[in-house]
Amino acid sequence: MIGERSIVETAASIAGREEAFRDWFAGLIDAIGTFGIYQHTDRGFLSVRVNLVVQMKPVDEPALHAIKARYGGCVYRLGEHATWQLGSVPDAEMVVRALEGRLRRPSRVEQFVPWARAVEALAAGDKDTAIEAREELRKLREKPPR
Repeated sequence: MIGERSIVETAASIAGREEAFRDWFAGLIDAIGTFGIYQHTDRGFLSVRVNLVVQMKPVDEPALHAIKARYGGCVYRLGEHATWQLGSVPDAEMVVRALEGRLRRPSRVEQFVPWARAVEALAAGDKDTAIEAREELRKLREKPPR
C-alpha cells in the first residue's frame, strides 16, 4: 500500500497520464526492478538479450498488467509472486525513454546506464558493445552496497 492507496489503485488512476505513469513506473523500478543483460551461445550462434523484471504479490498483478499494456513484455505467476518481464529490444527502447532522468536511487541509476547502452547497441545490431555493457553491469552488482 502507498498511503491509503494500493499499488493497483495508483496504477489505474494514472494509466491515461503518460508523465505520471512514467514517474510511477520509475519509482517502481527504483524500488524493486532488476536489470539484466544475458548472453548465450547455442551451436556457435551468440545471442545477447536485455531483460527487466518486476516481482510483486499476486494481489498487485493488475498493476503489472498496466505496465505490460504500456511497455509490452509478459506477466506470469511463479510461486508466491506475480512477475512482469520485459522481453524484446523494441519494448526495451520504450522503457529506456520512459526511465531516462527519472530514476533516483544512485545504485539503480548506475545499473541503468550500461543496461540502456546495451539496449541501444542491440537495436543497432552491435552485440560487442552489449557484451561490454553486460560486464559493466556485472561489476556494478558485485560492488558492496552503499
